[in-house]
Amino acid sequence: MLGCIDCWKWKWSKCPMAWKGHYTSKKKGTGCVAEACCSHGLWIWHLFVGNLGSLNDINILNCSPLLFQLYHGMSPEVEFQVNGNTYNYPYWLGDGIYPKLATFVTAFAKPASEIDKNFTNFQESIRKDIKHAFGVLQGHWRILSLPA
Repeated sequence: MLGCIDCWKWKWSKCPMAWKGHYTSKKKGTGCVAEACCSHGLWIWHLFVGNLGSLNDINILNCSPLLFQLYHGMSPEVEFQVNGNTYNYPYWLGDGIYPKLATFVTAFAKPASEIDKNFTNFQESIRKDIKHAFGVLQGHWRILSLPA
């Protein structure tokens, strides 16, 4: 696993008037969106910044270089084994909004068995890494906290 993937929205207070319609969302007002993938150690594998504030996570992913690389077989070279099966593609933990691809692992919406519940709890605790990475970008380096 290379880490977690998620999007972060932030306010852009100095947005030029000509661009305001593109960068305005109903919930957040005028802003931008960043997409990132990070590991537990806060290693950022992918950062896609400056997307229109009116876009949601699905639209960001559709214009993301990460998805383009996955669809065209240009993803990072990874090899690992699970239950005796060898896999050559990386995977990221995402929330339920990401497409049903083998590279995006999501938690169970309604875990039925104890194993499913444990997996969902573990996955949700690991997904906090991406929120932590955005917090570090925002707090330590003041990236995403100041108006763009």
